[in-house]
Amino acid sequence: MILLVGAGITVYLRMTSPPKKPDGGSYVKGMNLALDVPPAPWEQDEEMRSALGGGIYLVFKRTDPEAYIAFGGQDFSDRMPRNSELEQGATKVIQKLLESENIEKEYPDGRWLGQKAVRAYRFRGQDRKTGETLQGEAFTLGDRGVGYWTIAWAPETKIDEILPQFESVRSRFRFADAKKIWQPKKSTIVEIKGDKIAYSLQDPDDFWKEDRTQPAADEDPLADIKRVASLKGPRGSDFKLHADLVTFVAESSTEPIDDARAYLDKILNKDSAILGKTELSTVDDEPTGTASPNVVAKNAEVLRLRSRNGNVSKLIVLGAIKTEDKVVFVRCVCPWSEREVFEQNFLAVAGSLRPGR
Repeated sequence: MILLVGAGITVYLRMTSPPKKPDGGSYVKGMNLALDVPPAPWEQDEEMRSALGGGIYLVFKRTDPEAYIAFGGQDFSDRMPRNSELEQGATKVIQKLLESENIEKEYPDGRWLGQKAVRAYRFRGQDRKTGETLQGEAFTLGDRGVGYWTIAWAPETKIDEILPQFESVRSRFRFADAKKIWQPKKSTIVEIKGDKIAYSLQDPDDFWKEDRTQPAADEDPLADIKRVASLKGPRGSDFKLHADLVTFVAESSTEPIDDARAYLDKILNKDSAILGKTELSTVDDEPTGTASPNVVAKNAEVLRLRSRNGNVSKLIVLGAIKTEDKVVFVRCVCPWSEREVFEQNFLAVAGSLRPGR
């Protein structure tokens, strides 16, 4: 019996301990990470790792003063993680720890793993279990299809003493294969053709699908074709992310993009007496998200807009051309909160609009 118990313990330790590399360091399986295990008083805390849940692969703890630093991540395989997915990885941990949290300070030049972090900041809040005020740091970044996040915390009264140690522990991580070659997966470029007259668009990500329960004619008398996109939401979520694409064929009066915006305003406010007025504003900041590895030619002028009606806000991207004495324009729309997911695709598709098939 004693031998069996001993063997079981040995197997468990082998499964839960970081595998050893030939150089004496350790690595994190599936994360392309190697590390030099921090010395005492830091030690691995499996209980806290388990309490923090999925996405956290390693936690170190020290005492006198007590402090923790957690490391998490996810392999997104054939694409780069979105900034929102990195952010969610960190905030899920912070929200499990703290009753309420505030961002105390952003680190615009924060670095980890030899790279500039996508986001780095200090946070503060009350421990859910003890009510004690804690302070900590969070860093997120993505590299070659893998998302990384690290969250560290300690009592507020000890934070200035512990911050340099957090930096020291983070610096013990490095890429196991710094020269690893990775390419995002390329989807098939799908051509979408007009029905009423000859024009086409290109979808570099194969997002857009026909839904026969949602015909374009139900959208508007001038609508020609309609497509919908439905993508998986964040990991662990049952929700899907939705967007729609509609093309219109209208009479030409001024510049194509001006005609498109004017008709869009008309559509959005046709029932304003009942639904309230929808305001449109131009979006001038840098596009969010990651561009498709498939590049399509830009043929049409593109306009990015934000619509607001009460508490409802959406991203709208228009592309417009003139052909056969008509203006053809495409309208791509999604909730503003999902902008990072769809914006780059919207820009590529709307810009690809061209006469002919």
